[in-house]
Amino acid sequence: FQTFENRFVFYLTNYQDRHELLLFSEAIAGRLETLLAAERISGGIGVLEIEQSDTEIDVDLLLRRLLIASERSLVVSANDFEVCFYDEDLEAMVNREREIRQALAGIAAGESGDELFLQYQPIMSLQTSNVFSFEALARLRTKSLGLVSPAEFIPLAEVTKLIIPLGEYVLRMACQQAA
Repeated sequence: FQTFENRFVFYLTNYQDRHELLLFSEAIAGRLETLLAAERISGGIGVLEIEQSDTEIDVDLLLRRLLIASERSLVVSANDFEVCFYDEDLEAMVNREREIRQALAGIAAGESGDELFLQYQPIMSLQTSNVFSFEALARLRTKSLGLVSPAEFIPLAEVTKLIIPLGEYVLRMACQQAA
């Protein structure tokens, strides 16, 4: 059945193991790839396993988890149909990314600036061995996540198109501190 526009849900029972689910998902992906390749549309498949012991099932929770897995499968590869299985580590990663995106959006909107700060790295002349300049390095710290690596927050800033306003913010801050 269809849950959202361009999203479909399959419900399988009595499968042997995760490998069988992967084969089923790859078969669907193969069919979809051939249909959508001409349109240059890619996609992803999120898989959520439900334990047989679960007597009470919260449908909203299941759909949210399935959405997390399917969204992640789209992020993993922009060109191919990827299969992504839901687990708690995946949800923790998605929640972490959401927190970073919210912090970056707040900084870009001017709502908060305490989380983004600059550290300066000296640049030395190889001929004179003297420091002749400094490079401003943006750093992000949030209350809940602590210090966030630039390797993590800069790609998210690029994907969310916040890199330009954040770059302007960093440039403004560096000029103010230099003055």
